[in-house]
Amino acid sequence: MTLYKEDGFVGQQAIIIPDEVLKNHCVVDPITKCLYLTDIGYYPKALYHRRMRRQGAMQHILIFCYEGRGRATIAGVSYLINAGEYLIIPLGTPHEYWADEDDPWTIYWIHFNGDLTTALTQSFLRRINGHKGSVVFFDPIREAFEKICQHLSKGYSRDNLGFVNLGLWQLVQNILYNERLAHDTEAPSDIINRALEFLAKNTGNTLTLEAIASHVNLSPPYFTKVFKQRTGFSPIEYFNQLKMQKACQYLLFTELRIKEIALKVGISDAYYFSRLFTRIMAMNPKDYRKYKR
Repeated sequence: MTLYKEDGFVGQQAIIIPDEVLKNHCVVDPITKCLYLTDIGYYPKALYHRRMRRQGAMQHILIFCYEGRGRATIAGVSYLINAGEYLIIPLGTPHEYWADEDDPWTIYWIHFNGDLTTALTQSFLRRINGHKGSVVFFDPIREAFEKICQHLSKGYSRDNLGFVNLGLWQLVQNILYNERLAHDTEAPSDIINRALEFLAKNTGNTLTLEAIASHVNLSPPYFTKVFKQRTGFSPIEYFNQLKMQKACQYLLFTELRIKEIALKVGISDAYYFSRLFTRIMAMNPKDYRKYKR
């Protein structure tokens, strides 16, 4: 029998602002009373995560899936949630959500209230035609969540509460208007962030410059230019460094042979792998394994 749980995941973070703080500060402060968060958290690789609220919650809820998959039933409608998608659950709406058991989700979540939150959630529902939406740019959302958590961990001073709740508006903007940002104002840094995520997820594959540039809808020459401005390396140089970083982990923590490790990082020629490893790491794979151990 599967034992589901509401929290208790390795590396999780959750901050619940005390009711007394909310009543004495957020609810009465003209700056924060329109929109303020009550709870915020992060659940990484949340295997067997499940939550059911038959009567709904006393706050509005936003759940952003950063990795993996999950499912939800909100007001009788079922949803599959993949990486880059989010759920909006209005106050008092019956719901249930849970992580996929084969590819459990990593989620950022907030509960929020305020004078304008009903209108805000209705704006979300109209825009996405339901309770599930999607985004193109992940990093601005993740960074906004983490910035809020970082400052809340310092306490509940009036200035700190004002700062994090103004940051909540930015988080909402990054999600609600993410599609417009992607089409109208995509910055080079956002393009490179997408490329870096793509490279990190494909260290076991062989990618050409053309394939990487195509992933972010740029020509190879222009992509190479902005990539090198951001990282200091060409895309293929950077990709090879990621491959060798992964190879180092296999050398240290497995007993795989050099040829097997080469295949793990998408290189079929073990001799070429050894030469590449030696050039980047300044020692050959065998010596690296022996020295580090």
